[in-house]
Amino acid sequence: MARPVAFGIAMTSSHLHLPDPRLLDMVGAAFAREHGILPLHRAGALTLVAARDTWARIETIDRLEEVLGPVSFVALDDLDSKSA
Repeated sequence: MARPVAFGIAMTSSHLHLPDPRLLDMVGAAFAREHGILPLHRAGALTLVAARDTWARIETIDRLEEVLGPVSFVALDDLDSKSA
């Protein structure tokens, strides 16, 4: 069975929520693709964002917090290890 992929980020953990397309609209699909990030879902006021690497986090944190409010990043390695 193929893993769902969004912007080159494989969503591998079956217990994660599917990404919320409204969050992606807020950030901008082109921005997300360019920086290798994917807003996943909100947990209260916090938005969980998948990022391909540390640089993606550093490059996007200001814009994400401006648009989404407080964010917390999850590394793609963390997603992969939860699916094993």
